[in-house]
Amino acid sequence: MGKAIPKYSNYEKLRDAIYATDYYVSQHANVSRAIFTCWRKGRPVKRTTIDKLAEYFGVPATYFYEDHENEETKNRSCAG
Repeated sequence: MGKAIPKYSNYEKLRDAIYATDYYVSQHANVSRAIFTCWRKGRPVKRTTIDKLAEYFGVPATYFYEDHENEETKNRSCAG
């Protein structure tokens, strides 16, 4: 089994929730802005970068590896 790959979409959710830009996050999390472009294109991201982003956003590093797609839909129940 290969290495787990952090999901860029999870980063986007966190970034968008605070109405920030990649530039803003890179400055405040002390990471290179270029990593966001590489990550978005599917290139690997170092664990140290994920750790810095996790600390900045106040989430565990595992957040970036988990499936958070359609959480709003998943949490809704159907009347029936």
